[in-house]
Amino acid sequence: MVKCNAIIKRLSAVETLGSTTVICSDKTGTLTQNKMTIQRIFNGKELFDVTGTGYSPVGEIIGTSGGKGAQAVNKVLACTLLCNDAIYDPGNRSIVGDPTEGAMVVLAHKAGMVKTDWDKKYPRLQEIPFDSHRKLMSTFHGIDGKIVMYVKGAPDELLKRCVSVEIDGSVQPLDDAKHQEILGVNHKFAESALRVIGAAYRNVDAIDTSFEAENDLTFVGLVGMIDPPREEAKAAIDVCKKAGIQVKMITGDHKITATAIGRQLGIVGDDAVAIEGREISEMTDEQLQACVKTTNVFARVSPEHKVRLVDAVKANGDIAAMTGDGVNDAPSLKHADIGVAMGITGTDVSKEAADMILTDDNFASIVSAVSEGRTIYSNIRKVVGFLLSCNIGEILVILIAMLSGLKEVLLPIQLLSINLITDAFPAFALGMEKAEQGVMEKKPRDPSEPIVDKKMGIAVSIQSIALALGTLGSYLYALYVHGDEETARTACFFTIVLGELLRAYSARSEKLSVFKMRFFENGYLNKCVLASMAFLFASIYVPALNPIFGTMPLLFDEMIVALLLAFIPMLGGELAKRVTGK
Repeated sequence: MVKCNAIIKRLSAVETLGSTTVICSDKTGTLTQNKMTIQRIFNGKELFDVTGTGYSPVGEIIGTSGGKGAQAVNKVLACTLLCNDAIYDPGNRSIVGDPTEGAMVVLAHKAGMVKTDWDKKYPRLQEIPFDSHRKLMSTFHGIDGKIVMYVKGAPDELLKRCVSVEIDGSVQPLDDAKHQEILGVNHKFAESALRVIGAAYRNVDAIDTSFEAENDLTFVGLVGMIDPPREEAKAAIDVCKKAGIQVKMITGDHKITATAIGRQLGIVGDDAVAIEGREISEMTDEQLQACVKTTNVFARVSPEHKVRLVDAVKANGDIAAMTGDGVNDAPSLKHADIGVAMGITGTDVSKEAADMILTDDNFASIVSAVSEGRTIYSNIRKVVGFLLSCNIGEILVILIAMLSGLKEVLLPIQLLSINLITDAFPAFALGMEKAEQGVMEKKPRDPSEPIVDKKMGIAVSIQSIALALGTLGSYLYALYVHGDEETARTACFFTIVLGELLRAYSARSEKLSVFKMRFFENGYLNKCVLASMAFLFASIYVPALNPIFGTMPLLFDEMIVALLLAFIPMLGGELAKRVTGK
C-alpha cells in the first residue's frame, strides 16, 4: 500500500477498499493539480486576458482592445491582493497558503504589485475570516486616513451584498441590468471551467467584525482562474468505470464550473447538471438517497452536506470512500466506510479521523489502493482455498485408509512436517501474488459475501478428492508392487508433498488456467517450493533423517509413479476452475 502512496491506519480498511463501490472525492488538489492560474478578469465594464502559467510572475494583463490593462483593473488587483493570506516567493515560484489566494498574489505581481510592499503600506487592521457558509472573506485596512473593508468570495453571494458598482473610478448604483450582466460574465467564466472569485469594497467609519458589516458593498470585478485536471485522474476515473465504481466529485465551486470540470474528467456526460448544497438542504433523506444514485457532481457543498451525502450513499447499500483535508471534513471522513485524508495539504484533524492517508494527494493513488485492496482480498481467498484443500485432502487420506483397513499411510511426524513446512510456506507465498490481469474490470464484491462461498466450497471439494486419490494411489502402487509398507508410506509422503506444491501453482488464480500463466512468475512461491523440495528429498535420501521421518530411499520406478500421481491435485485444481466457471 505504501508503494501505492497510501498509508493504511486500520488493517481492516484494506478489505473495505477492495469492496468500495462509490468514491466521493474533493476536486481541488485531488482530481486537479491544485496549481491555480488566473486567466481572465472582469472589472465591471471590460474583459481582460492574463498570460502566463502556474506561479510564474511572468505574464501580462491584456484588454479586449489589445492594450495592456493593468491600470484598468487596479481596484480588482488591490482588493484580491490585500484581502489575502497567501505568501508568495517569486524566486522559487512557490506559494505558502491557499492556492486560490496564491494565484491572486501572482496576478498582482504580474502588474508590478508586490504583496509584502502593499502589506506594509496598507497594514491589515482586522479581518472577518472565510467560512463555508458565507463563502466570503473580509479585511480592514488603513488607506489615506480612511478605513476600507475589502471583500472577496463567491460572486453570487457577494452580489447579494452589493448596492453599487465602480466603473472607471466612478461609483454607480447596481441596477438589475448591471446585476444580470455581471452574473452573465460569471456564467461564461464558469462554463469555461474557471473558478470565479468576486471582489468588492466598502469605506467604513469604524471596524465591525460582525457578518452584518458585509453589506452595502461596492462591486469592483471578477477574476477567473483555472486549476487543470490531473491527466492521471482522468485515466483513473476510466478505470473506476470499468471496475463498477462510481466517482462523485464534491466541490465548493459554482455548479457550472463543477459541471465543466466533471465533463473534462469524464465523471459526467454533456447533459449532466450538478446539484448545489442549497438543493441538498431542501431534500429529505429519501430524496437525497435517490439523488446520489444518478448525480455525480455536487457544488457549493458545506461540511454538513458532505456528511449527508455519505450517509445517503451508505443507505443505498453502497460502500463509500470519502476524501477530505480540512478540519471540517473530519465528520464526513468518520461517517464514510473508509475515510481518505490528504497527506500534503491535510490537517492533523483530518488525518486522525481518516482510515487511509494519501502521501501525494492524488486521486489516482486512491484507485491504485483500491486495486491493491482487491488483490489482497483475492490473495486471502487463494490462501484459504489452498490450505483448506490441502488439509481436507490429508484428512480424507487418513479417513479412507482407516475405513479401508489399511495401516498407517502417513506417520504423525510426516503429517506434522507437511503442515508446518509444505502447507505454510507456499501459503505465505500465495499471499504475495501479484494482481491478476483484469482485477479492476470486475464489479466490486458484495461485502456480505463470505470468503468461503459456494464456488470455493465446490473447488475445495474437487481439489481435496484429487489430492486424496493421487496420494492413496501412490501408496497402493508401492504397497502391492513392492509389498513393503515403509516404501509405500514413503511414496505416499512424497506424492502428497509434491502434489501440494504443484497444487500451489494452480492456486495462483481462481479463474485463469495455470497453463495460461507465467508458471514461475511468483518468485516467493518458487523459493518456498525449492525449500520444501529440499526438505522432502533430504527426509528421503539423507540416511540420518530416515529414522526420524519414517522414510526410506525410493527406487527409480517408484519415484516416477509417485511423481506422475503428484500431478493429479494440480489437475484437480484446473478441473475445479472449469466446473465453478471462475
